[in-house]
Amino acid sequence: MGAFVALATLAGCDEVDEQDRFISMGKVEVKRKVLLEDFTGQLCSNCPKAHEVIDNLKAQYGDTVVAVSIHATSVFGIPESTSPMGLMLPEGDVYLSQWADPGNVSLPTGVLNRKGGLCDYSKWSSGVRSALAEDSDVELKLEAVSMVGEDSIVIRVHLASGATRNAKLQLWVTENGIESIQSFPDHVNPQYVHSHVYRGAVNGVGGEDVVLQQNIPSDLERGVRMKPNWKPENLSVVGFIYTIADGVLQVEECKVK
Repeated sequence: MGAFVALATLAGCDEVDEQDRFISMGKVEVKRKVLLEDFTGQLCSNCPKAHEVIDNLKAQYGDTVVAVSIHATSVFGIPESTSPMGLMLPEGDVYLSQWADPGNVSLPTGVLNRKGGLCDYSKWSSGVRSALAEDSDVELKLEAVSMVGEDSIVIRVHLASGATRNAKLQLWVTENGIESIQSFPDHVNPQYVHSHVYRGAVNGVGGEDVVLQQNIPSDLERGVRMKPNWKPENLSVVGFIYTIADGVLQVEECKVK
């Protein structure tokens, strides 16, 4: 955990102008994809504002921005295990605790490419813009197929790297179009549509160790069983390669076919 917290000393979102807006940013040379981990909660009345920022980023940059909404904290989250409408899994606080004590964090907040520490949603625009322009020598491709009659998903992963390194591969299942409760400053919407929702880790909460060989591609296959409350047609798989020192080296997302 301490290694993650130490990353907060790196240049991050807290160094950009809080007043930046999409309309004044101009064009950016996109060199890679960016992972945005959005820590959110159904009882967090300001969290829909962060969701709007994600929608704007997706509209501007398309699939080069990979967003995952991770429901977290006992204050703002509704546990999946205690409510049919809950979206918070225990891993939510585990992921958040890599950056701060979940009991002392105000949501919404997020992390870009697992670098720079927690970042207020008002800074995500500039943070994403900067991250898109960073070089990456890692290639990641995903294919996910649901197995009819088996209630499972097969995930095929292709990896390539311009340098030899030890890293981690993390695979997540996410879901769009989930109608459930969401608090707002002045009301509660019982049919709010939640997007990019973290639904589970395929290969462990911290991912699995992988060795990337310089200019030697590799392929692997993983599987996960679908939960009864998942809608297969709304599922995606998010995969990313990361190291503690360098954060996310590359990220990819694919729809489950």
